Amino acid sequence: MISVAPLPPGVSVVEVPAPAPPSADTLSRIDAIWQDEQKRRSGRITDGRIFSVSRRDGATFKVWQSQYKWWIAQRRDPTLFPTLALRPLAVSGIVRLAEGLVFARRAESNTQDPGLWELPPSGSIDETSRQLGGAIDAEAQILAELEEELAVSPEALDAPPQAAAMMADDVDHVIDIVFALSVSLSASKLLAGFAAMANREYTAVRVLDARNAVALLAREGGLSPASAALLAYLSARG
Repeated sequence: MISVAPLPPGVSVVEVPAPAPPSADTLSRIDAIWQDEQKRRSGRITDGRIFSVSRRDGATFKVWQSQYKWWIAQRRDPTLFPTLALRPLAVSGIVRLAEGLVFARRAESNTQDPGLWELPPSGSIDETSRQLGGAIDAEAQILAELEEELAVSPEALDAPPQAAAMMADDVDHVIDIVFALSVSLSASKLLAGFAAMANREYTAVRVLDARNAVALLAREGGLSPASAALLAYLSARG
């Protein structure tokens, strides 16, 4: 189940100490799953560091650093969740143009929601979001994802990103800070910029009226569960 709820103003991400490491047996299980995943993906997967939510106090997310392969193992074997308790923190965006909302179709090679349409951009909060002095900047992360996935620079925004909601996935245990992104580009300009990208995470982009998007995209593979939940949340709030 995916739930979406409003966030109070002043969103921040604060790092806290990591919990005690799991047992040697659990670490062996993680390594075995990771090795199997590497074989399954022909080595096209690398380990890294992610931030997992320990708790949330209002608009403040308390996070600790973990390894990406721990989350892959937990995702492959949900019985690891009571031990690892990983809740990766991510960002998602709702990009609004004058003509409507931006939707993008995920490549078939993606392991999650292949071929489905979603509201871009999105991505995990990782070490790249750490600023000088150690602060973790979720807003900087969504801006980086916007440029990387849609070729839209921060200068194209009408206003700074607004942290509008929190989305929680009870199956994968991912928690997203959802940002509203108002972009001054026309639909044709955005689509041209996307088409010119050399490396694309998505295979197609469309700009649609939110009221018609679900029905239109249902004929083209449908929406990801997360984006469907976000659209339902937006519709309920008017």
